[in-house]
Amino acid sequence: MVVTSQNRVLVALFLVAGLLVVGTVGFRLVEGWAWFECLYFTVITLATIGYGEPSRMTDAGRAFAIVLVLSGVGTLGYSLTLLVQVLIQGELRATWENRRMLRKLESLRDHFIICGAGRVGSLVARGLAATGASFVSVERDRDVVESVAEDGFIVVHGDATREEVLERAGIGRARGLVCALPSDSDNVYATLTARGLAPDLLIVARANDDATVSKLHRAGANKVISPLHTGAQQMVQALTQPSVLQFLELTNPDEAVDLALEEVVIQPGSDIDGTKIRDSEVRSRFDVIIVAIVRPDGEMLFNPTADSQLRGGDKIVAVGRRPGLSGLAQLSHTRSAAGG
Repeated sequence: MVVTSQNRVLVALFLVAGLLVVGTVGFRLVEGWAWFECLYFTVITLATIGYGEPSRMTDAGRAFAIVLVLSGVGTLGYSLTLLVQVLIQGELRATWENRRMLRKLESLRDHFIICGAGRVGSLVARGLAATGASFVSVERDRDVVESVAEDGFIVVHGDATREEVLERAGIGRARGLVCALPSDSDNVYATLTARGLAPDLLIVARANDDATVSKLHRAGANKVISPLHTGAQQMVQALTQPSVLQFLELTNPDEAVDLALEEVVIQPGSDIDGTKIRDSEVRSRFDVIIVAIVRPDGEMLFNPTADSQLRGGDKIVAVGRRPGLSGLAQLSHTRSAAGG
């Protein structure tokens, strides 16, 4: 059985309370004093203060006081030891957790920062965790911070709108940032702060109000998401185009299927750099479908033909099963010895 810190505190309090009850009731039965007088003499006896005994105290009362002192001092000492252990272990655990978290933060590279660990932020965190991406959450509520840490995620306690907090989260080494704070004004300010610290950072922000969308774009957000609009669009699709929504749900990382829609970056010099889709044999080798190609300048080729050329720096948007997508990702990074 694992003895927790809370159990130790309860045991210590129970022992002290038990001594007080036993002493009070014992003096009441032996000496017949008033209840408060019995409690008072029990306290000063256990505390070994030494005010002296009442003049009317009997030998039976003295004998009971001896037993109470001999048993009580040891019990109080044990209770005090339990409390000290809880305090010391709590401080040591907090120090160790802080150092461990700091080491993890310092080792993060090309990660994501989630500003806000509330309902939306926690869903984003679980989604990123499902993809294997590295991320750190930033949250100002201490209780939420402890809950996130218990889940095994890296979290920074602080205000995401402050520069020093984002710097602690490693914004200079980050790949992207999500503003998922409950207040639109906080999301605007956090976006503005993040953009000032990292001009090239990918920033995705949440907006509850339509009027905030333009403000977030002006503050530096690359993409603004409105959960209300997204939810409404999915409801419309569920009513009018259920098959389309079903297909999109199949590519959801939370679904228990092996189908996914992913983005793969073609590295310059890889085996498929400079080849046509037909010649790359992506479909026959990995059973994936390339639905779009995004050029480095932002141009998107939707539903590219078999003669469309794949180039280094392009982003391929492909749909297929996860093993096939993993093979495509490996191919886009691999350069064979014959090709080099």
